[in-house]
Amino acid sequence: MVADTRSAPAAAAQVNAKRLAPGDELRLKLVAGGVVLLRLAAFEPDALVGTATKEGTLLRVPTAQIETIEREDRDWLKTGLLIAAILALVALVGQSTDVSVPRVD
Repeated sequence: MVADTRSAPAAAAQVNAKRLAPGDELRLKLVAGGVVLLRLAAFEPDALVGTATKEGTLLRVPTAQIETIEREDRDWLKTGLLIAAILALVALVGQSTDVSVPRVD
């Protein structure tokens, strides 16, 4: 997760299409203390619009009510390297524990 922790006015000023894109899944912590899970659909000058990820209802969250924004940010290079390392480890362990089973005729 990438956390953008800002005061509410700063959040309103810094939420833009360069950082967030339609389709991003966001976790919005509200100034009032609640949390909104949102799949971003559009930007408005003073709000984020999207669908609630669990209920599927359309939501409009004014940026003045947002305390923090968290967005899952996948790094595909790191993910690929991790998968390759796991596969290499599995192959290495598989070779070192190769047990021959005697054939019974």
